[in-house]
Amino acid sequence: MFDRLETLRLQPGHVRQRIAFLTALLITGLIATGWLAVATTSGTFALNPSHGSASDTQDLGSAFAQTKTGITSLLGAAAAFQSNSAGINVETQSSTTVDDVPTVLPF
Repeated sequence: MFDRLETLRLQPGHVRQRIAFLTALLITGLIATGWLAVATTSGTFALNPSHGSASDTQDLGSAFAQTKTGITSLLGAAAAFQSNSAGINVETQSSTTVDDVPTVLPF
C-alpha cells in the first residue's frame, strides 16, 4: 500500500490530479448508491397504494384551491405596492455631518 502511494507521488501533477478526481468520483458514487439502496428498501420512495381514490382527488382539489388563494393574495399585494409606490421619495444628493478633514491613521 505504501509502495503504491510512493509511486503515485512520483507521477506528474496532471496524473495525480486525474487519479484524485477519479477516486473522489468513485467514493461519491459508492455513497450515493448506498444511500439510494437504503432509501428504496426503506420505503422512502414507495408509491401510495391508494392512488386514484376519492380522497386523493379531494386532496388534489384542496391543493389547487390553496394555490389559487395564494396566487390571488400575491397579486393583491403586488397591486397594493404599485398603488403605494407614488409616495416613495428618493434622495439624489448626499449629506454628511462630518467635517472635511482628512483622516490620519497613526502607526
